[in-house]
Amino acid sequence: MSVLQNWLPTRSETRAVGLAVTVCVLGTALSAGCTDSSLFRNLVAPVAGDVAFIFVNDTPHRAVFSFGTYNDLDRSPGAVNFEQLRLEAHTTSELVVVTCARNAAIGTEGFVTRVLATDADDRPDFDPDAFHEWVGFSSFPTGSTGAGLADAGYAEGLEVLLGYDFSCGDQLIVTFVEDETAPGGFRIDFTVLLDAE
Repeated sequence: MSVLQNWLPTRSETRAVGLAVTVCVLGTALSAGCTDSSLFRNLVAPVAGDVAFIFVNDTPHRAVFSFGTYNDLDRSPGAVNFEQLRLEAHTTSELVVVTCARNAAIGTEGFVTRVLATDADDRPDFDPDAFHEWVGFSSFPTGSTGAGLADAGYAEGLEVLLGYDFSCGDQLIVTFVEDETAPGGFRIDFTVLLDAE
């Protein structure tokens, strides 16, 4: 009987799984995917410290996008860590460190919605050309008025989950790639460099 007791979930684990199933059934699950495992792991993962983004643009076009972190299940709505970037063709960004949260997003509907709901876009350096539910790619010359326009195509946004795809302290490596089979002609590849600690 003691072996069976060690296998049985705790009351808090049972409640978390129940919540995960409820969220999936109601259709309000996280855009990164809705499985009991991913949502449960996301709910119980500790949130402390920072997470870092590194962007690699392996395309011949400038990537223009918004990204950051937030807690999707916080319906207050809670704070969002909001950044924007224009990354030239065949370049790699500096490390961008933001506060860790349960969701890390690059150009997704949920992220854009949270930015608008919290007025995080109300700032002097806001780039409207980079604020979309996708990553845009521009062939216009640097510094031109069209430098932020997605005339070359786009990549569908990406959202990953704390506890399932990454942990606080990790480095999230996001690579933009041309892909004629993808909607918009581009895709986002994602890998994690685990925190040494």
